[in-house]
Amino acid sequence: MIKKHNIAKLLDEKLNIKIMAKGVDSLFLYVDCKDVIGWDVMVKKIEGVEYDECFKINKVDFVKRKAWIKSFPQCIQSSQFMIFLNMRSCYIRVLSLGFELFGFDKVVLKLCELLEKITGKQGKNWLDCLKVSRIDCYCDFAYNGNFDFELFRTKLRKKGIFKSSDNVDGITYYFGSREIMLCRLYTKSAEIEHSGKDYLRGAWEQNGAKDEKVWRLEFEFHKIKIEEIVRFRELVNIQGDEIKKLFAYGLDSLEYVENSNDSNFARRELSPIWKSLKQEFNIQYSINKKQVKQANIEFRKKLARKRMISFYVAQDFEFSDVPENIRSILFISTYEYARELNKYRVQQL
Repeated sequence: MIKKHNIAKLLDEKLNIKIMAKGVDSLFLYVDCKDVIGWDVMVKKIEGVEYDECFKINKVDFVKRKAWIKSFPQCIQSSQFMIFLNMRSCYIRVLSLGFELFGFDKVVLKLCELLEKITGKQGKNWLDCLKVSRIDCYCDFAYNGNFDFELFRTKLRKKGIFKSSDNVDGITYYFGSREIMLCRLYTKSAEIEHSGKDYLRGAWEQNGAKDEKVWRLEFEFHKIKIEEIVRFRELVNIQGDEIKKLFAYGLDSLEYVENSNDSNFARRELSPIWKSLKQEFNIQYSINKKQVKQANIEFRKKLARKRMISFYVAQDFEFSDVPENIRSILFISTYEYARELNKYRVQQL
């Protein structure tokens, strides 16, 4: 299985590329288990619960969430597992934080234990019942340079650029389609500003990337492509070697080439960056719960500060008009407030 390391691998001295982590980001599973009874009982119980309300199933704590899969109309969450249910079965999404906290092997073990508890089926081999519907593999690497969209060579038909903000770091390059396989390349260090995953910064700093730009290359594989590459979808057969195969397939489907004078694009040499990413090694994040808790607190403070600034700016208040205790508790600076107030006044013209 994938091994953990605490030290980033310096791939290219000249380009100063460092791998931060490489592994599984998200996992979607279908429970193929007709002999398990009680799904309908669970669904009826969940129907009587309000959204975001906490409740228990067989002494396991859950929160009801809004479902977004039509064929599985009920959704509940326990820790890093989201379970979508209908009267006959369920569909499971394992969130990325689960892999960041525990790693792939332990996440699988925890999921099987959870299913045992909520169904009461002790000793059942749940791995044989779990079929992978989608798996996202990723590689985070520190690289202070940028990418030229025109230098990507790909076998995938669709491609484009998505800009999520006015900041250049808000750009995402995407290739392929969600029906079969999708590739994404974006600056993870910019994305965590909006997702609240500031705990990753600590892991990056430990690996020697304190102030560097961190990119994420992500491959999203769906069931047709998973079966094509690794020949099966049962979770029991998806281990370290299979994840390597998926990532290697993704890197072969999308290549970044040298900016050379060769008019034959297919003949151009791979960029040193892509050669580095093709090296076989695996590093997983090893985040602790304390880091996540602190990052969540800081992220909520950040959101509260942003909302409070927007509230007073919308009333055209000067900085001195904002109550002093609000400014102090939320650490609202004169510069930050003046910047947002100027933006608002320009928009009103």
